[in-house]
Amino acid sequence: MKLFFCFATLLVFFVTHQLKAAEKPNVILILCDDVGFECFGSYGSREYATPRLDALAANGVRFENCHSTPLCTPSRVNLMSGKSNVFNYFDFGVYPEGQPTFANYFQEHGYHTAVAGKWQLLTGKGGITPKQAGFDTHCLWNIPGGGRKRYWEPSLVQDGKLLDLPEKSYGPDITTDFLIDFIKKRQADPFLVYFPMILPHNPFDVTPDSDDPQSTDSKKNFIDMVQYIDKNVGRLEDTLTSLGLREQTLILFTSDNGTNAQLTSELDGQAIQGGKGYTHDYGTHVPLIVNWPGQIQGGRVIHDLICFSDVFPTIVDAVKLPAKQINDGDGWSFWPQCE
Repeated sequence: MKLFFCFATLLVFFVTHQLKAAEKPNVILILCDDVGFECFGSYGSREYATPRLDALAANGVRFENCHSTPLCTPSRVNLMSGKSNVFNYFDFGVYPEGQPTFANYFQEHGYHTAVAGKWQLLTGKGGITPKQAGFDTHCLWNIPGGGRKRYWEPSLVQDGKLLDLPEKSYGPDITTDFLIDFIKKRQADPFLVYFPMILPHNPFDVTPDSDDPQSTDSKKNFIDMVQYIDKNVGRLEDTLTSLGLREQTLILFTSDNGTNAQLTSELDGQAIQGGKGYTHDYGTHVPLIVNWPGQIQGGRVIHDLICFSDVFPTIVDAVKLPAKQINDGDGWSFWPQCE
């Protein structure tokens, strides 16, 4: 009788845990590195091939007026903290210690959390580790303990240790594989994935899919790099689908700032010079695609002005966590526009 009671108690605990986990949706937030809105098919480009992202936009919501800070670190600090840089920016490459992130908040509410890609938030001047930022596990470039190489044979640090990778390893593949493995391991529990991609920041190297592996043409290689972004987003979505998690998972896709100023792209018959580092439209105007099957009515374009302070409150709102009170937070949830 006692054995039966123990078994029944364990069964109730397991079922209750599974039900509670199922009630919490998953979140994947993808941030590219140096690519503006003009480089995506869903925004009108015919020069770049981004079919997976175009499909996410067609079946979700595309925001026409999302704007970032036109440089890497300020955008990342803004995005992760939910407050504009005037309230908490310290120095380039530094996330101000003591400022909670969206990962800290999701972690507090029972989410498993992972980050992979580019860190650039910890230097000799200060900053925080991925663990301090609320991530259970990480695989990152541009973090102490690593090196300068980001693409071929990259210097990636996984959970505090420099990876010993085989020859011809490609950084974007390693980080995507890491997140796919994390999702598979945590598929029974709610998870938050933050993917600050390494792509497509210069140097403009060839990708594994480039037609000419010896190409030194910056623009041609950049086009290939944008296409590789699309490929890796597709790999993540395919993983979710194969695990039966697609309808439980909110995906957001954006970029930290405009395209490198060395590059010019064509859009609607016009030549657009990248504006990274400049406070005009092509420096700050970035893509924002939000997709969640069954929760978001697809095929919509929204012209409301969105800034990076809005992302933190939006993902909290979307998964129905208690609203986070952010000191000096100046963001608003745009989830009502998505529903």
